[in-house]
Amino acid sequence: MSSPIGKLLVKNLGLPSPTRLERYVDGAPLVRGTVVPGGRGRLSAQLPTVLDGLGIASTTATADGEKYKGLVFDATGITDAEGLIALREFFTPLLRSLDTCPRVVVLGTTPESVKGSERVAQRALEGFTRSLGKELGKGGTVQPRLRDEGRRLGTGLDARVLPLPQVGLRLRPAGSCASAPTGRRRPKR
Repeated sequence: MSSPIGKLLVKNLGLPSPTRLERYVDGAPLVRGTVVPGGRGRLSAQLPTVLDGLGIASTTATADGEKYKGLVFDATGITDAEGLIALREFFTPLLRSLDTCPRVVVLGTTPESVKGSERVAQRALEGFTRSLGKELGKGGTVQPRLRDEGRRLGTGLDARVLPLPQVGLRLRPAGSCASAPTGRRRPKR
């Protein structure tokens, strides 16, 4: 609430004060702050280069007291349930270091393109990102980005994968096995 009446209502009713969301404006930097990449998947070596190519400051060395605008975790290398521990080890120390309106992206593999325990681990990423999104707060968003096995970060796809303010949520890449519902259906009575 930015109006004086709105602020008064929020205060007197005991409601939480909403975070003012940052909006992307043409000509502004894609990310106003530093992004921390992490993970040991097949895309992790490319992440700093891609971020630098887009003019986004990134660092792998974090410092106490520093605020970060985004986190990108490459979970494409997680092949079993034990590997999911890496998510907790990366995100837990950094969540309190996030600035307002942060963007968090978890890169994974589409479960349909892998088999066995890797499929189960990659399916768990969606649940993890939903849970993390509820905990994030401060106007932040969490996006799972699932890619088919063997696809690399290319120049045409970079803006749709990384934590940019104008990116909308798209859980599956085009042409994947799972398609979105085409229309609304009424429940049977």
